[in-house]
Amino acid sequence: MMRRIVSVLLCLLMLELPACAEDVSISSIAAIMARQTSANSTLRMQLTAELSEQPASFADELQWQTLAAILPGLSLESAYVLSRAGETLGNSQLSLYLKREKDKLSTMHVNGRGNQWQVWGDALDDMVLTAPRDTEILLRNKYLTLSSWAGVLLRDAGLIGDLLGDQTWPNPLRGALEGVSDAEWQEKLTTMLRPHETALSAWLQAHTTLKLIRGTDGSMETVAETNASMSECAQEAAAMLRGVYADEALLDLLRERLTEEEALYLEPGMIRLFEPVLLSISGEEKLTVLRRYGSNGELRAMDLSLPLADGHALKVSQADGKLELSYGKEEPEFHLTAEGSAESGWQGEFLITYGEKTRMGSYQLFASLEPQTLDRSGETPIRRQNGTFTLLIEPAEGQSFMAQSLILTLTARAGEGTTQPARWYLEAVWQEKGGAYVRTSLKLRTDSLIAQTEAQGRSVSLAELSEQEREALVQRMLAHLTGLILPRTED
Repeated sequence: MMRRIVSVLLCLLMLELPACAEDVSISSIAAIMARQTSANSTLRMQLTAELSEQPASFADELQWQTLAAILPGLSLESAYVLSRAGETLGNSQLSLYLKREKDKLSTMHVNGRGNQWQVWGDALDDMVLTAPRDTEILLRNKYLTLSSWAGVLLRDAGLIGDLLGDQTWPNPLRGALEGVSDAEWQEKLTTMLRPHETALSAWLQAHTTLKLIRGTDGSMETVAETNASMSECAQEAAAMLRGVYADEALLDLLRERLTEEEALYLEPGMIRLFEPVLLSISGEEKLTVLRRYGSNGELRAMDLSLPLADGHALKVSQADGKLELSYGKEEPEFHLTAEGSAESGWQGEFLITYGEKTRMGSYQLFASLEPQTLDRSGETPIRRQNGTFTLLIEPAEGQSFMAQSLILTLTARAGEGTTQPARWYLEAVWQEKGGAYVRTSLKLRTDSLIAQTEAQGRSVSLAELSEQEREALVQRMLAHLTGLILPRTED
């Protein structure tokens, strides 16, 4: 397994981060909701929040009290629809409503029409903002995950480019990740990767020394120490890529999961782009992996040190059920220890440095997601799925922040059939020792299809606005919304 992971990482060293992959699985109620929303249902959302009267230790008291006063009864609601039929195929609409109890304070619509986004509502007066839209993900597959829509919106809003760099090339890993849910495809991939794993194994053995030592319990242990410079790792990655590009059967299998544009990465001539970059990597800093095995072959301890190009190093240690992770230069900027299990929870210590501030302390983490069950006790069978996530943080001695907790509670319900309405509720409660808290509630549900409305107003291209005009537009919208929710004062 380790050789397989290393081989995949080396082969994909020069590739970009993956986009969200589609999934037609119905193993969770969230997947059922995604399936319904992809097939002419309405996805509705409601977000509410509540603050304690007592301000948090880090907050401005006046700002906290103002926010605490306006949140009761305030909610952000939405309705999303995607057309899968006829001439409107691919059209979508996200309607956002700011409400006080049942009264609508403000409405905004985000329409997807062909290759264009349209944004309009009372905060924009008679203006309809337009921006380019890409429908490739929406129309390629019949069903999408909820996260896929987020990826579509982020990419079309230009945020993916800001976060990951310009995406002028298609993402090469989308199709491979899509194959994760296909057991038959995975089995074929495993078989075809074996020759490349064997080649990697031979390379690892050439850089590994073995010796026998006596462990603390008196038994004999095998110590395997692997050392390779970054330039040697880069040369091996280039050799593996050459082997992959020469393996036509493996390339054909990968092409099954790729679009025509994505498959361009598999053309043999592409090696001329990757190989010079890999071979230009130099440096004698060492990638080191030290592993200790017991007399029965069980892994007792592992230490890994990976030098990075900017002078930082990533270090991972595992022994006696305890995991230790650190990142930094001379002194760690991030350090985390963890031990425990999913059944009993995890605990450990942390250190985070940002700027001139350092936060240190200990934590406990408990997480559980129950498997989906079908309750037939009532007149109508009901699918149920519940989950909890609890994080407890204690500051180290001398730290200025207070002990705090974060508790997430998930409650999901759906009918027995995959076409019946589904509900997904998440409540998050953050609390500081001493009483200050923030409680938020997110409710999602599917509903019958609603009609989409067409934008009305003066069309304005967002791309043609100057930076100053965009800033002025945002300030005007914020002022409009602030005027609706802030309490009015008597003259």
